[in-house]
Amino acid sequence: TKEKAYWLGFLYADGYVTRDGAATVLDLCEKDSDWVYKFCDVIGVSHDRVKSRTHKKGYRSVSVRIQSRPFTEHLVRHGCVNAKSKIIRLPELGSEELDMAFLMGYYDGDGTANGTEVCSGSIEFLKDIVIRFDVRTKLSQTIGKVSKLTLGADLKRKLIVNYPYGMPRKHQMFSGDKGHKLKGTSPYSSAPRKFNVDKTELERLISEYTY
Repeated sequence: TKEKAYWLGFLYADGYVTRDGAATVLDLCEKDSDWVYKFCDVIGVSHDRVKSRTHKKGYRSVSVRIQSRPFTEHLVRHGCVNAKSKIIRLPELGSEELDMAFLMGYYDGDGTANGTEVCSGSIEFLKDIVIRFDVRTKLSQTIGKVSKLTLGADLKRKLIVNYPYGMPRKHQMFSGDKGHKLKGTSPYSSAPRKFNVDKTELERLISEYTY
């Protein structure tokens, strides 16, 4: 289902499988704690299993540990393996809708909130995305470190239409002008325009950036 594909993508980004393969852990910053609880609701785990902790650098996170070898083995069969950050590849889920739901989940885990970039320690994973989704924007490759891929606003909007239940704080800018980002001059105002742009350039800008 799209929901399962979404959470598989999210675990690719922000979850991890323990070395012994007996458990799966999802650990998020405190501001995204509601997403940990949502994950628990999806897979049928009690909220009592969710724990808070303070890290050495001072920030707080919320996590849940799924102590289930069958659950973990199922994730591993779909490519969500231990120590995966630099070796993951885009899984084959069988349909465009499931692929897009997966990418939405991965984006919610490792994407920028106010843009369209996704990050990964695996360059090959990002190259897979470029090919599968015909991405024509910039891929920033950094050997041995985290690489970034700009998906573009058009693809991000398609992901939202396909699976509209993603993390609100990462998608609200791409659902029209709800944040009132367009505070330009009224077309009927006598105030001077700040710039002029032709139709071709305007179409390019709209396809790449938020409204």
